[in-house]
Amino acid sequence: MPEQKIIFKNSKGQKLVGILHTPEGKGPFRADEGRNRSADLFPAVVFAHGFRGRCKDGPKPLALAEALTKKGFVFLRFDFSNIGESEGIFENTTITQYVDDLRCAIDFVLKLGFVEKKGVSLIGSSLGGLVATILTTKDKRIKNLVLSSPVASLDLCTGELKDLMKKCKENGYVYVNLISANKYCKLNYTFYQDYLKYNGIEMAKKIDIPTLILHGDKDDLVPLEGSKEILKNLKGEKALEVVEGADHYFREPAQFEKLIKLAVNWIEMHR
Repeated sequence: MPEQKIIFKNSKGQKLVGILHTPEGKGPFRADEGRNRSADLFPAVVFAHGFRGRCKDGPKPLALAEALTKKGFVFLRFDFSNIGESEGIFENTTITQYVDDLRCAIDFVLKLGFVEKKGVSLIGSSLGGLVATILTTKDKRIKNLVLSSPVASLDLCTGELKDLMKKCKENGYVYVNLISANKYCKLNYTFYQDYLKYNGIEMAKKIDIPTLILHGDKDDLVPLEGSKEILKNLKGEKALEVVEGADHYFREPAQFEKLIKLAVNWIEMHR
């Protein structure tokens, strides 16, 4: 599975760093015009990571990349602005900016000469699931969607995430333990204010593309109930797969393997 570090910019001009995985062999699509008339084109998948993480954290993005490139997909995973290797200061993070980052990631991948131009598949994990949901209501280039333990709304968050947002509201800031930096970093109240603008359950009413939701029934950070409500409001082909015994991170090997298999099968079916 060939991979390379890539850099592109968001609308603010910040450098965003990611890893691009490409499949072996020739793509299933043909370019329609211009100098790429005989080029073989691959379908593309873009991955949006969760809160506090980055594209290298946890086994999920790499496992998805490996499985999907074997199926003939280009796979892009990247760090949102203000975290990981991307430019910016974490305390200035907002969901609105993450949405812009994700849009720019799609811009980048669709400009690649070996990628099929009609659109991308999108995978959003945890908070990245909310970001993906928001963008899908605005961006017609997204062909199908996979949401893994997606944040639905601030009201439904529990555990650590709920406590962090409570402290942020009360104090005007909060210190967050970043997985990527292995240290606590400040997060401003603007994140909380911006968060309140978005409700994935309501936004699902505007989504009519094929959408798969994956959620563990033992998730103590992002409740399964939110995914059930999202499912009710989705307008297109849809499915909710509840993985028995799985927490937010799908830690057990059998649960994790099921997560990857379901996601890959959905994307391949709707390529």
